[in-house]
Amino acid sequence: MKLLGRKVCKEIQSASECIKSRNTYERKLFHSSIWLCPSFSHQVPAMALTEALVRKGHQVFVVSPNVVPGLEKNYTYVDISFSKKFFSDEKKDGTVFLQRQMTRWDTTFLFKPASDIAGKQYNSTQFLQFFNRVKSENIKFDVAVLETFYVPSACAMTRLLTGTGRYTPMISMSSIAFDFFAEQDIGSTTHGSFLPSLWDHYTDKMNIWEKIDNWYSHWFMRRSLRGTMEESAKEYFRGAYGPEYESLVDGCWSNISLAMISSNFLYYYPRLKSPNVIEVGPMHLDKAPQKLPQNLQNWFDGAEKGVIYFSLGSNMKSKSLDPTVISHFLKYFRELPTGYRVLWKWELDEKIPGQSDNVLAQKWTPQHSILAHPKVKAFITQGGLQSFQETVHYGVPTVGIPCTYERARIRQEMALGSILVTTLLLLATGHAYNILIIHPTPSYSHQQPAMALTETLVKRGHQVYVISPNVVPGLEKNYTFVDMSFMYKYLHEEQATGRLNTERQYSKWEMLPMMREVVRIADVQFQRQEFLQFHKRVKDENIKFDV
Repeated sequence: MKLLGRKVCKEIQSASECIKSRNTYERKLFHSSIWLCPSFSHQVPAMALTEALVRKGHQVFVVSPNVVPGLEKNYTYVDISFSKKFFSDEKKDGTVFLQRQMTRWDTTFLFKPASDIAGKQYNSTQFLQFFNRVKSENIKFDVAVLETFYVPSACAMTRLLTGTGRYTPMISMSSIAFDFFAEQDIGSTTHGSFLPSLWDHYTDKMNIWEKIDNWYSHWFMRRSLRGTMEESAKEYFRGAYGPEYESLVDGCWSNISLAMISSNFLYYYPRLKSPNVIEVGPMHLDKAPQKLPQNLQNWFDGAEKGVIYFSLGSNMKSKSLDPTVISHFLKYFRELPTGYRVLWKWELDEKIPGQSDNVLAQKWTPQHSILAHPKVKAFITQGGLQSFQETVHYGVPTVGIPCTYERARIRQEMALGSILVTTLLLLATGHAYNILIIHPTPSYSHQQPAMALTETLVKRGHQVYVISPNVVPGLEKNYTFVDMSFMYKYLHEEQATGRLNTERQYSKWEMLPMMREVVRIADVQFQRQEFLQFHKRVKDENIKFDV
């Protein structure tokens, strides 16, 4: 059966780079696709896959909150769009509320309401009509494609639909960078020392404590989410069909024949994958972008120097940002040089309170067409996987504002690729902070980033105290400079005596004594009169640093 699953996937792969291949699996299949998560970013890969399969002539039955426009023949759509209300902009019982920054531990409170959505969808009139049709017409599915987050409930429902005595190969599909559920059960073991968990902001280079935390995070979060999904599915089938039906949930993960990932190696860290884990994404970038709507084209034409595009995606809404954050963004946009304009995806009908003339607020934006436009100079994003893929595809510089666990990790990947500048909502407010910068290394190349950061912070009204060998010229107000410029002369003298040589390459065994010298250089600075005077002032004036 797993061999059949791999043959089927060769056909399904045509949704991405293989879509133009002449090698076609000739048998036309009946596909069942159960794609339950009412989040548009989760639906995008499934919609691309559905369209590709239908155009290949397969008979496709899709249970989903999102219809694929333009499909009629060979396409049966079970409309469960009503379930989008369970991903709510308001914090209510039984809904998934994403309108705030969340840690990995915060997300555990979302597991139960997210898992229970499946039962509400199965109880809907639309699905029950489909269920009765499958039974009355004795429809048999050759393969079932299931969203990885809902495998327990979708797998159990597939078993119930097909009946006993028939095995339907099941394929999981992940809309995130890897399938941390199914992969583990089909031979791709996750190594927590080298592969950062989806729940953390680590990279593939972790110290020992980060590795321990990463291992625990991956184990605990996977176990918690998986257990919640399985229990929710059993609870539904037990209540809807009887206690004997809850066993339909058992063994679902081990029944997955193949896992498809709507991404590729560019968007995650290297890892071992078993032969039945196949990366087929990004699946939604095959088509050429459409022309911009005329009102947006006119807005872009009027931007002589370029356009900044601001969108937080389909889950996090910019209307949910703190009012001080919104006002601060508007302040920055208002101060942009003449010739720059801003397109802001704003989910309300009215304008953004206080927006300037160079800002256009739109409730809906065609993101592909916007990012493909040559006048777009920067993209302010939360950093979801599809946005990451589109950013790379169209080559647009990016500013990241991660609000959830996965976004923080993606932000790190983008930053490592030098395509992103990151900012925190903490600093995107109208408040001024006391900021201490200790940057003592007597090297101009090391000092340049700190000098640029200092200048930016001071100009934004923050009170900045800097211990450094290099002064930032032109700054007076809100800027306290503790002068360590003597260190350049000191470093020259150390090199002349042979105690420190910065011009040769050190082996790893020589780095320890080298680092001792570097620490000694810092000690020298902290014993200087300039630093001691600053230290006394901090104590006398009781200065408190926020950052």
